[in-house]
Order: sequence, then C-alpha cells, then structure tokens
Amino acid sequence: MEQRLRAASKKESIGKSQTQVVQLQVGSGGLPVYFIYAGTVEIELARAMAVGHSIFGIEMPWPLSWRKAAVANDTAALPTMEQLVAPFVVALSNHVGTAPCVLAGYSFAGVMAFEAAHQLQRLGGKVEMVILLDSWGNRPSPFFKARSKLRKGWEQALNKARTERSANLAGVRLWSAWLMFWWIFEKGTKRIIRFFKPPSSDFGSITSFTDELDAPIPWALLERLYQKPLNTYNFRPLDSHGFLFRTSGGQYDLRNYDDSLGWRNLFAKGLEIISVPGEHLTMVSELHRLTLARKITEALTRYYGRS
Repeated sequence: MEQRLRAASKKESIGKSQTQVVQLQVGSGGLPVYFIYAGTVEIELARAMAVGHSIFGIEMPWPLSWRKAAVANDTAALPTMEQLVAPFVVALSNHVGTAPCVLAGYSFAGVMAFEAAHQLQRLGGKVEMVILLDSWGNRPSPFFKARSKLRKGWEQALNKARTERSANLAGVRLWSAWLMFWWIFEKGTKRIIRFFKPPSSDFGSITSFTDELDAPIPWALLERLYQKPLNTYNFRPLDSHGFLFRTSGGQYDLRNYDDSLGWRNLFAKGLEIISVPGEHLTMVSELHRLTLARKITEALTRYYGRS
C-alpha cells in the first residue's frame, strides 16, 4: 500500500502538535484540491499536476492513545472511521470554510476522503468532487466471489460434458476441468486471504507517519489502526461527484468482479471510472506518476468545463 512507498522517503517535519493543512502546489485558479495526508505520494503527485488548482495536503500526528491501543491490539480503544477522519475535517473546515473544494485520497486515504466529505457537508461545507486513487469502497465478502467463480465454472463444465458424444472424452475433459477450477479456486482464495488477512505482529517496518511525540509509526501498527475503520464503516451515498482512478488487476484480482471497486451508487451526482497504467504501488511511482497526474488534471478540466 501507499505507506510502503512513504517509508522509502520520510517527509520533512511540518509540526506534530496538531492536524494542519500544508500547501503542496500553488495554483492560478479553480477550486482547491485537498489530499488526505501530505506525504511523499501526495507531494510528488501534486508537483506533477498542471498548475491551475491550488493543492493542499492534510497531515495529522497520531494520538498517543491510538498508538497504545494498536500496540495492545485493543480493538475497542481504536478509532472508528468517523473518529479517525474527524481531526482532518476540523483542519479542513477551518481552512476552506464553506467554500467549494475537491477532496482526494490514495488507497485507504480515499475512503477517508469520502467520509471527510460527508462530515464537511454536515458542517455546511461544499465538496464538489471526491477523487479516489485505486481506493476500495464496499469490499465483497472474502470467499463469496471465489465460491461463485468456482460454481459458475463447474456448471459450465458439466453442461459442456453433457453435450459430448464420447463418454471417455467427456470424462477426461470433466476431470481436467475439475482440476483447473480447483487450481483457480485455490489461487484466488490465497489472493483473497492475503488481501483480507489481519496485520502482522512484526513491528519492524517503519512508515513516515509519526505520533504526537514525533516517533515513527511501524507498518504493523498502521495496519491495526486501519482494520477497525475498514471492518465497521457504513458506506452511504454522498451528494457529490466521484472520480475513481483505478489500475487493472490480475486475472483473479477481486477488482475484476466489480470495476467500480465497491463505489457504484455511492455518489449521487455520478461516478466516473478512469483506467490508469501500473499496479496499486507503481501507479504513483516515478514510472507512472506523470500519466496519473495528467489524467487527474484532465478530469478536473472536464468537470469544470461542464459546470
């Protein structure tokens, strides 16, 4: 995920006492764009985007109480999505007031941007658009899709076998089909398990996130922080436009079952899905960053051209 990219290049300290808004790009007009987080990914992407909209990042130091809860794996003391996002919304509201804006987030931060839009609108703010960078919305049940894929394929194999004139040939093909579908099921299930598996107990991998004392946050603690919001969050429609920039998954990637990544019907003013090159990590890397930035700029231009 994005935190592994952040770990490679720790950003300069911007103050750890409170959540704050940091300007990443000075624009010449248009609605301001606010990224959830202001790390390496957001800084480099903002720099790659064409000047036109002022671009900001919202950064928050981890409360020590959340860090202690993550270390102890105390799920009850960890924040919900609403609680996690609330400090970002306070800083955002103080900065933008009731003026219209655009919110954006990469990966998990996209879900945070979605919830932040809900909270800001309740405070009287105006979120014209939410930009989701390969972010998952309502995730499917871990094994439902794999079982459905296997069952559908098995039914097709049986129907084909019934039409075979030769019983021996049918038996060979049926057995081959059975082995193939079990291979697909096993491969797909392993991917799903890796996708939904609980966080590792290894606290060694350090991210560029820090707590209130400016101490770095290990990757495993960040995973624990994210698990509860993901598992308990109630997705509901947002009165805004949505733009989903998504990569192409592998043959058995869950995204192939839903090209909207769970965001369909969650944006009252419509959702546009835009394909971008690369995979989840590489889409924001130096290899594909310029292409992603160009597509985001084009989407903003099209949107405001229609306004």
